[in-house]
Amino acid sequence: MGRRPRILVAGGIYHVYNRVSHGAHVFLNDEEADRLEGLLAATKKRDDFQILAWCVMSNHYHLAVRMGEVSLSRSMRTMHHRYSQSFNGRNRVFGPFWQGRYRSKFVDHQNYLRQLIAYIHLNPVAAGIVKDASKYRWCGHREVLGKAVGRRLVDVDETLLAFHPKRRNALAGYRSAMSLGLGEDWRSEGPGRLPWWRIGRPQKGEKESDIALDKKRPRIQMDGLSNVSPRPKMEVNGFFERGAAACNAAVSDLTSRKRRTPIVEAREILAWLGVELYGFTVKELAEGFEKYRETTSRLVSRAAQRRSVDREFADRVHRVDSLIAEGGDRAGSR
Repeated sequence: MGRRPRILVAGGIYHVYNRVSHGAHVFLNDEEADRLEGLLAATKKRDDFQILAWCVMSNHYHLAVRMGEVSLSRSMRTMHHRYSQSFNGRNRVFGPFWQGRYRSKFVDHQNYLRQLIAYIHLNPVAAGIVKDASKYRWCGHREVLGKAVGRRLVDVDETLLAFHPKRRNALAGYRSAMSLGLGEDWRSEGPGRLPWWRIGRPQKGEKESDIALDKKRPRIQMDGLSNVSPRPKMEVNGFFERGAAACNAAVSDLTSRKRRTPIVEAREILAWLGVELYGFTVKELAEGFEKYRETTSRLVSRAAQRRSVDREFADRVHRVDSLIAEGGDRAGSR
């Protein structure tokens, strides 16, 4: 079977939005809002994306997300499913929790990105809940200002870089955008009517600092150029051949019952890469591994967990991916 086509989303910035089914005000309950925030933090850690702004309101949420290499749809589907399953189980209710599939919009202009960040953090002000966004617990405004305590979701440097490469100027630009946003008509609009959907010197004695980001992270700049090369299309057999070689193993090792650590790790790496980055289904990979689908699904889950907490393992995954991609056109490609 061949690889299914998939749109490259790595490095792009998206406005993500969804509502609770029937408009129920579930997140007025602080415990529920905290559960959603915690699940979002766990999903972010698992899939290695960045959050530039976030806000949880009584019956909906907004995110500004720069995606990593795991697709946006998979990350959001995971978060939605886990939360709705937990909520329905705890409250013994049935039926869909969310209004439907999340909505998202690619943000392709720097001015729109600045407006988006301000729009998200001004949501509780626009709704009349607070007069100052810093007084609202369930948004990232205080994180950007460096005043947050406890759990943090915002990748502050990513957010500030939207306003200026120098930290002090960036903070001034962010504050200005928040202030200007209070007078904009779009401040109280729903997502579909927003513009991006329709189409300081340092103080004395204080050193100015540049905002530096990890150059290896996937990024799509506002000119549309990406630092991520699309992965080659290939047949599943070619993927296994290249993957086994990249892991210093043979395909027969992957399909065997061997339980040696290097072989088990190779299976985990290839299962995760195959599903998350190369577009194969668990069923296709299970057939390649000659394992049950449930076994292959567990390999993907274990690799995702290890990748989020073990830097050395994450680096090995990246190296194997690079070796597969470099030789992909010669590995059963089509």
